[in-house]
Amino acid sequence: MTQKNSKLCARANVYTQVPDGGWGWAVAVSFFFVEVFTYGIIKSFGVFFNDLMDSFDESNSKISWIISICVFVLTFTGLGYCFSFLPTVTILSQYFDKRRSVVTAVASTGECF
Repeated sequence: MTQKNSKLCARANVYTQVPDGGWGWAVAVSFFFVEVFTYGIIKSFGVFFNDLMDSFDESNSKISWIISICVFVLTFTGLGYCFSFLPTVTILSQYFDKRRSVVTAVASTGECF
């Protein structure tokens, strides 16, 4: 009996057709919030640029280093891209076939939100 159960658990689930929705909408909403919290926060640093120049009494070239370092750390070290963006895009593509490009585009608007 245990041998039969182990054979059933060893098989991979292969779907012949993509569901086009269902839990995919929850993945799309979560992808939207991933975009907001990773790239949206990085791009919102520009709003505080003039305030940082006034507070620290420095030139714009010196203040831009702060923003550049933050972008580097969050993007190129993998904290903003590899651990959040790529997995959500991959999972989202598994749930949509016909409307994949539209759902990905709408979910990607979280970066601009």
